[in-house]
Amino acid sequence: MRKVTLVALFASILAYIFWNKSIQIIGANKTGIFIHLIPVFSIILATIFLGEKLRGFHIKGTILIFLGIFLTTAGKIKVPASNSRQRGKMERYL
Repeated sequence: MRKVTLVALFASILAYIFWNKSIQIIGANKTGIFIHLIPVFSIILATIFLGEKLRGFHIKGTILIFLGIFLTTAGKIKVPASNSRQRGKMERYL
């Protein structure tokens, strides 16, 4: 019973406390991508504290989550804010 309480505390309660704090610090648009890491941490904690077996679907799901995060964060184009006229031209191509 103690192990279940630990997983519930760390994977659920603390995850959402840290989540809300990260929204305050970096904003919802950047934080929203990483909500999908919660199941990954739940898998890790359940393996450690509950003795759950790590199965193929856990690994495949984790790979898909990291692939999705990589695809949404890689290749971001930074637009310089020095000249608003240039920025307007560049935004049309983005």
